[in-house]
Amino acid sequence: MVIDLQAYKDNKARTPKPAVRRIPVFERVFVKDGKLIGETAKGTQLIIKDYAKEDSNGEKGDC
Repeated sequence: MVIDLQAYKDNKARTPKPAVRRIPVFERVFVKDGKLIGETAKGTQLIIKDYAKEDSNGEKGDC
């Protein structure tokens, strides 16, 4: 198997790289209706894990 390293380097150089990764930091974490929800400082709520969805599939939750 022959690999053209120059083509690989050129392709990698053309691919844009994200400069900054954003990781949400939650002010508050709570459980509501079988969902683990995180709330940011701006009030945005994100579902971290949906335990009700796992139970309907017959799987056990992490708890």
